[in-house]
Amino acid sequence: MKSTLSLTILFVVIAFHAATQITNGGFENWSDSIIYETPSVWSSSNQEPFYVETTVFKSLDAQEGLYSAKLGAAEIFGDTLGGFVLHGSLNPVTGIPYTDNFEAVAVYYKIDLQPNDSLYLVIIRKANGNIVDYQIKPFAFGPATSWTPQLIPVGNISQDELLLGFIIGNPNTTHNPHPNSWALVDNIKLLNGGLNKPDVPNYNFENWEDEIVEIPDEWETLSPYYSHFGQINVVKTSDSYEGNSAIEMSTVLFGTDTIAGFLSKGVIDFGSGTPFGQVPIASTPIKVAGAYKLTTTSVDEGILQIQFMENGSLVGYHEEIFTPTSNYALFNSVIGMFGSPDSMILTVISGSNPGTILKLDALAFDSDLSIENNSIIDFTISPNPASDFIHVTLTDPGFKKARLLTLTGEIVWESNSILSLQSIDISSFERGIYLMSLSTDKGSSIKKVVLR
Repeated sequence: MKSTLSLTILFVVIAFHAATQITNGGFENWSDSIIYETPSVWSSSNQEPFYVETTVFKSLDAQEGLYSAKLGAAEIFGDTLGGFVLHGSLNPVTGIPYTDNFEAVAVYYKIDLQPNDSLYLVIIRKANGNIVDYQIKPFAFGPATSWTPQLIPVGNISQDELLLGFIIGNPNTTHNPHPNSWALVDNIKLLNGGLNKPDVPNYNFENWEDEIVEIPDEWETLSPYYSHFGQINVVKTSDSYEGNSAIEMSTVLFGTDTIAGFLSKGVIDFGSGTPFGQVPIASTPIKVAGAYKLTTTSVDEGILQIQFMENGSLVGYHEEIFTPTSNYALFNSVIGMFGSPDSMILTVISGSNPGTILKLDALAFDSDLSIENNSIIDFTISPNPASDFIHVTLTDPGFKKARLLTLTGEIVWESNSILSLQSIDISSFERGIYLMSLSTDKGSSIKKVVLR
């Protein structure tokens, strides 16, 4: 059922001109994002989970028809891997049914291969389930700026199953192709005695398929990255609190690694020093509200974290802890704020343990501005300024977590034990201004701490 929360949000939108709202906070709007294209029937390096980069592309530069296949290379986890297209698979070795005899492969190519790089033909023939021929033959080197025909002798050996493919770099060696190397291939023919034999499927790369993942509008997830691993763990769900859809985030196990569901308003880049990007904000929110479900097979919790920045310095902070509940639970929490932010970092993490599933809906700022619910959490810090230890006194019940942060948002100390507030050792921290954030059932509040 859609409760009165939707009416409350509507009134606040009118009063605060929607600038305070979280765009698509109800997760009603989703769009398809094309992760990559891959040639139909062929398998390609785009589909390999260890590649996590697109290395095969549809090219409009074709020798026949409209398209050709462009094989590239990419630096991945410290290695450079060459793109490939195959009729079949190298692991395990499987091919397509093909019973006609042939003695040569004809192909057209364009290339720009760096020194020591080559374009290879891969031929594996099987008969009655056994490999009877295995060839990996280099046939193109250096640059070739115009379409070049190549006839590659492969011998005449009978088969009932054929693996045929092209790859930049030899898969049987440790040589890594240069990331700037590329090759176009098109119009592949099998010949015997100079005569064309039946074509292999999609021999001229005219047919392509899209790999698509659905992304919530105005949000960033890691689904485009995880889709290469077959582990899309942030999806749309019809199990919503209001409207037609909500977002579902799962923590999953992939091999020996635990992969959490991540959601961010800004760009997600774990290769940078700031993995979650900032986005502009045009007003100063007072509260954050929403609805959530969380199920888990262990002791776990999800987290919504918001950092508010003004001219690059932290002026507000809130952390909402999502605990297990099988039905939608509402939250409507005070945000700790002491400035006028111009940007924010808003992130959601599904949980730490595999099997945890978080569903989130109706996420909004300033949904309830009544006096009794908008009181600031009462706590004091002493001494302040301080040099060795600080003591935090909290009179509000329902303590959840305390954090000490730098002005750039770095967490230098945290605890979920109220007893730890009696004596916090700050002697090893660099001197300067810090922020103490306290979260309770009511929300969060934040105060400055001066270390000298």
